[in-house]
Amino acid sequence: MNKILPALALLMAFAACSTEQTLNTICNPMDLAYRFALEDPYPSRREAADPSVVRFRDDFFLFASKSGGYWWSDNLADWNFVQTDQIPTEEYAPTAVAIDDTLFFLASSNQKSTIYKSAHPLSGTWEVAVEALQVPVWDPVFFLDDDWRLYL
Repeated sequence: MNKILPALALLMAFAACSTEQTLNTICNPMDLAYRFALEDPYPSRREAADPSVVRFRDDFFLFASKSGGYWWSDNLADWNFVQTDQIPTEEYAPTAVAIDDTLFFLASSNQKSTIYKSAHPLSGTWEVAVEALQVPVWDPVFFLDDDWRLYL
């Protein structure tokens, strides 16, 4: 009996070590309060696809599809929502680019798209930069080259 108790204790210790739990859930590390789909009568999914993040001055701006606005952060961990109806935040696949002291925004459209600009995006204030592009754009992306030429 004296030999069985230590062996049993050792066996239980090994069993406890081998039952380490494996995490099976992965969570988005960005805790954004994005909304459920508006068109869905039984909201079963959230929107905010096609994210685009751009650095402007000392802040980061996150634009996403069907979002009703956009987010900004000064540390990439804490995000603040800016609700606005001055840019088409209900369209898909937005893109943005910072040029000097101005932030430019464009979203997908089946019609001739409009480019918007803001010097103060934290306020949600935007104005038209280019009224209508010559062609519609879908899933656009701005690219500002090293020579300061802008591509779409």
